[in-house]
Amino acid sequence: DNAIVEHMRATEIIPIYSKAFANLGADYVRKGMFDDAIAMSKKAIKINAENASAYNTLGASYFSKDMFDEAIEAYRMALTINPNYSGAHLNLGSVYLSAGMIDEGISACEKSIKLNPDIPEAHSNLGIAFMNKDMLDAYKETEKVITDADILKLEEDFTTCVKRFKYYFPNQKMPKQF
Repeated sequence: DNAIVEHMRATEIIPIYSKAFANLGADYVRKGMFDDAIAMSKKAIKINAENASAYNTLGASYFSKDMFDEAIEAYRMALTINPNYSGAHLNLGSVYLSAGMIDEGISACEKSIKLNPDIPEAHSNLGIAFMNKDMLDAYKETEKVITDADILKLEEDFTTCVKRFKYYFPNQKMPKQF
């Protein structure tokens, strides 16, 4: 791919050109070459530890490999360097949501939207986060309502139903779902 060739050429011309290594890492992410993206991002960071874009790309690489803790750490580093990096907030929110950290995901998406309200993915992720939070809250409420005694009563009722079925229909087999 031409972008990879040109970014590699830039690193050959200036071997300490952090931005070229970060861009090469981003190219590798787009190609699904996540191990190469991690290597190039780390090289960019080694050259310039203040390269927020390289940390963001490193986070994207880890996230694509389901390495959530590492992705979170990389995105947080990008945001330490540049707290106004809306893309890093968005990406951090995505990782949080994938890791089941809904409240953190909501917060990160809201920060991304505050910084750049025109990113549709941030609004979409925030909507998904609120939907997941509503479902989780509903589940927690259900958990509070159903007690162990309720479960035991349901089991007793079920056992009674099975016994009655067998009594009234001795020649019938139980339905498969039971």
